Amino acid sequence: MQSRLSLMELALLVTASPLVAASVTVSPEQSLQEAADKLQPGDTLVLAEGTYHQSFVLTRSGTAGSPITIKAAVPGKVIITGAMEATPKFEQLEGPIYKTKWSAKGLKDRGTRKVWVVADGRSLYNYTSMEEMKTCKPGKGRDTTPLEGFLCRGDELYIRLLGGANPNQANVAISRPDTTVLLEIKGQQHIVIEGLRLRVAPTHAILISSRNDVSRHVVIRDCCFLGAYEAIASRGMRKNDREFGPSDVTVEYCEFSNYPTYDWLHYSMILEQPAWGALYHSTLGGNAILPGGNVTAWKIRHC
Repeated sequence: MQSRLSLMELALLVTASPLVAASVTVSPEQSLQEAADKLQPGDTLVLAEGTYHQSFVLTRSGTAGSPITIKAAVPGKVIITGAMEATPKFEQLEGPIYKTKWSAKGLKDRGTRKVWVVADGRSLYNYTSMEEMKTCKPGKGRDTTPLEGFLCRGDELYIRLLGGANPNQANVAISRPDTTVLLEIKGQQHIVIEGLRLRVAPTHAILISSRNDVSRHVVIRDCCFLGAYEAIASRGMRKNDREFGPSDVTVEYCEFSNYPTYDWLHYSMILEQPAWGALYHSTLGGNAILPGGNVTAWKIRHC
């Protein structure tokens, strides 16, 4: 007669058994951070259709055979945005310039990497001063700045749209004061990001950085980026006087949109005031992909 397993033997068997991978679905009303904090190797976090006015940091790693996957339930139907959930109303200041309240206390510069504004799918130019915003001329030869953009001063945000359009009648997205990065992979490994749309991030949409270790084996696939100074960027770490950066990162089948070059040049040439200088020196001329920190084995393809 076969003897029964003791409680100790049963416990050892359970402990030795591999964990069963789970698929967890979240909706825009739920916390992405809470869901991400519970992920285990092999798990898949599925985002239901909708817009997520959230940002989060990955705190768990997968393994070579069991990566952690974060993906859209329906590719193209999941938006993670750093924009304010409700756009404030604008009041006309003078001519084509409007203003609104934006709680950016202590903001001393013109907003680069701290504020971002998108109007009807177009990333707006960052004006350096109210004079530049009114005249659209930086004072360098024949070059002129674009005829639409924004200026942030204290707790007020000024905006000017093409043709003097009323921003209250446009689809305007303004970044939240507390959000600069939408998704940070901070020293995690074996991560797959798939099918997401990331919008409005003053610094980075996705930042692959380092904590106690560098990030490795990250795949970003079929994602779309709009309104980010740098869509995908990385940051290395120093250890024993050596610098290490994220390695084995694959970016494929992604789409990037930074600033409306064609519109700027089209309108500036009609006015016979070329905007080449502004285009080359614009703070919107960031990078779609910026590998930094002595990185190795990055693959960027089919984008």
